[in-house]
Amino acid sequence: MSVITTLQPSRLGQPTVLDRHHPAPRRPMAVPVEPGLRIPGMARELYVRPAVTPAEWEEALQLVTENYQARGFEEAGRHLRFTPYHALPDTLVLVAQEQARVVATFTLVPDNVLLGLPMECLYGAELAALRQAGHRLVETTSLADRDLSLREFTHVFAVLSVVLVTGVCLLGTWAPYWRIRRLDPASVLRG
Repeated sequence: MSVITTLQPSRLGQPTVLDRHHPAPRRPMAVPVEPGLRIPGMARELYVRPAVTPAEWEEALQLVTENYQARGFEEAGRHLRFTPYHALPDTLVLVAQEQARVVATFTLVPDNVLLGLPMECLYGAELAALRQAGHRLVETTSLADRDLSLREFTHVFAVLSVVLVTGVCLLGTWAPYWRIRRLDPASVLRG
C-alpha cells in the first residue's frame, strides 16, 4: 500500500470552519492511496477508500444518479448528480469497491463559509445555533449502492461510517485528496 503524507492546507489560504472554531496545529496525515481498507466479514473482497481518480469520481456520481432516479428523487436524463458541494475542496467522497468497480458511495460535506451545508435551507436557524455553540458540523449525502444484499449494505455502510468518524472526529480534519492527486472534481463533468 502506498501512502502520501501531507500537511493539511486551508482552502484558498483562509481558515476553515473547523479551524475557526477549534484551532489546532496543522499536523501530517497519512492518506491511503491503494488499495484501501478491506471490509472484514464479507464473503467477497470489498475495499473502502476515498475516490481519488476522475474515473472513481465519475462512477460514484453515476451510481448516485442512477439510485436517485430509480427512487424518483431526481428526474431521468441527468448525466451525473454533481452538486456545488462536490466541488468544495474539503468534500470527501468515499467509495466501496469490488475489484475496480464502485459498488457503494457516501459523501461527507464539512461545514464551510462559502456554501454552508446542504441542509442549510431547511435548518438554517438550528445550524447557526450549533455553530454559535462551537460545534463542528458535517453532513453526509449522496448515499448509494448497487448489487449489495441487505446484509452487505448494512456492513459496508457501517464500515464507511467508521472511516468517516475516524477521519473526522479523531484526526479532526482530512486531506483534500484531489489536491494531493492534482484532481479537479469538476473535470469529471468535462470528460
